[in-house]
Amino acid sequence: EIYDEIKNHKPKQMTNPIRFIGEVYYPYMDQMTDRGAPLPSKGKWNKIKTKNDRKVIEKYLIPFISENDLEWKDLIDDLVNIRFVDYMRLKGNIEDTTITKYKGLFNIMFRLARQHKLIDRSPTYPKLDNGSKRYLGMKVRGKARATDQMIRTLLEVAENEINRSYRGKSPKTDWDRTITYHWLNVVIDTCIRHVPNIPFFFSAISDDGDGIKFYRNEKIRGEYVARGGPRAKRSITALKEMYLAQGFKPIHVLSDIHGDKHRTIDRHTRILLAKSGWKDMRDEGGRKYDPHSIRKWH
Repeated sequence: EIYDEIKNHKPKQMTNPIRFIGEVYYPYMDQMTDRGAPLPSKGKWNKIKTKNDRKVIEKYLIPFISENDLEWKDLIDDLVNIRFVDYMRLKGNIEDTTITKYKGLFNIMFRLARQHKLIDRSPTYPKLDNGSKRYLGMKVRGKARATDQMIRTLLEVAENEINRSYRGKSPKTDWDRTITYHWLNVVIDTCIRHVPNIPFFFSAISDDGDGIKFYRNEKIRGEYVARGGPRAKRSITALKEMYLAQGFKPIHVLSDIHGDKHRTIDRHTRILLAKSGWKDMRDEGGRKYDPHSIRKWH
């Protein structure tokens, strides 16, 4: 090992896995994000992925390396990775489907380590449950599918919340509730994923007869054309008129009261789901209801 280190002139941040992550891999992630470089699988590097990947690495991988004083040769040992999977299951109380996703992001780091000749192969993991078991036509570990009545109740609750009297009532809160109501209408009618932080501009929306169409670029599916009918069209029109009446140019479909991109729509959506009774409900297979259940209903 000493001979190999001298021969290859590897600095300390290369030979120490934790230093490599902090001093080599993190800057690499930032560079890839700035370039919007493609990932080894689907999608591209972006700030959200980089932020989330760091959280996972710092919660699981780095502590596991530190607690067990592991070197590079240990990280590709099969028995060590069996222990690592058990470590994640216990520490995070997470399912194998989540560990499968984490395994993919760890492997990107190991790919870079291979390029630097720190390891000669990527690690292998024990067999994981991929969540493919089904019950009543849906994955057991998946999300529940909302019913027609649940969708009707959700929209009624969302609409009633807009002008409901409450302690501490403010124009900002009424604004947020109105935006969320229209966002739900768009999600329900177009079948897009409920991820409000994806860039969404009025300039991307075009008329499609009785409805609308626009390009949507999602991490999972990539770019595609989304279409909505009269319901989505009414809400998009209402939002545009609302922004003009407030005195700013409509740019972001989801705007805060000042005309900037709205940052808390997801939180408001989940509040409405809870008030509609979704939070404590389970379907026949024991699956939970969450915003993704809207897409599954569609």
